[in-house]
Amino acid sequence: FLGNNPRSRLHARVCDFHVTMVFLPTPGQVEKAGIGQRVRVTLTGSLDHPEIQLLSVALPNPAVAANVTNENPHITVATRTVPPAVANHMLRYATPVPLARGSVAVTGVVGAYLRGSG
Repeated sequence: FLGNNPRSRLHARVCDFHVTMVFLPTPGQVEKAGIGQRVRVTLTGSLDHPEIQLLSVALPNPAVAANVTNENPHITVATRTVPPAVANHMLRYATPVPLARGSVAVTGVVGAYLRGSG
């Protein structure tokens, strides 16, 4: 999905591109997250599976990285039939392939996905 291989195209369900710092954070974790802060994210590798495609990432800022509880920070790029959370399971058992041109740095903004109480 990252190269010119026609057999490895992007899966049908493209995800919103984000790095989950904390799943279901406490109010204290939200306060420490630095919402609105611009952060650098380094794309380090990829996994291309028949059901899910993802990019492994590193967070070079120690203050930002300290707030991440996800064991394997990543961006879920696309899925076929499985939910994006399957990426966490994949990363426990598979090693991402380093990016062909080395790591790539991108910039993002710390945000929050808020879910209603009903």
